[in-house]
Amino acid sequence: MPESDIALQKYDALRERADAEYAAWRNPERPRIDIAMDTSSLANGARATGIAIHRVISERNAAVDMGQVHGYGMQWIHPSVQITFPNGETVLYGPVRPEDAGRIVDEATGTWGAAADIRIGMITGTHEGVPSIRDHEFFSLEPRERRLMRNLGLTDPDNLLHYIARDGYRATARMLGRHLSEEAVRNQLNDAGLTGRGG
Repeated sequence: MPESDIALQKYDALRERADAEYAAWRNPERPRIDIAMDTSSLANGARATGIAIHRVISERNAAVDMGQVHGYGMQWIHPSVQITFPNGETVLYGPVRPEDAGRIVDEATGTWGAAADIRIGMITGTHEGVPSIRDHEFFSLEPRERRLMRNLGLTDPDNLLHYIARDGYRATARMLGRHLSEEAVRNQLNDAGLTGRGG
């Protein structure tokens, strides 16, 4: 078997494991509250908000899990929080302060509307009366499909398998399997017309 096939086979095996884990994370068994833990969220009090939410969950013995995500790129709403429900719907809220913790837990446990005033929109799924996050004016100048920042808000930044499940490292696996020289890799990147954040 050619070495190029071996590299891709190893990647595909890892991808299969990553897909299963990511699917379970995207459709949790019970609601999950994720705190955005990027630099701007931390600077705006995400740790204090997370501690407050964790405390409310513990005090109520609520059937809710907690996690973390990247921010969604909307720094002025930090600290931001998102709730992912077992059906895969994910709702973004912000700014969420420690004093909002009880209302966020209420929303996660079924009291829809408890935090309506800080609800920004749906990241995934649909819910009557709640717009898609992509319809927010912030995204009016952004392409409908994110490329560079497409994983923001959709993965746990500490979980490499989430990145792999969203096609991370696929190109690297192909490149390693082809045994390309450094110059050939550079040429392929240049020929592909890759662009950075500025276009």
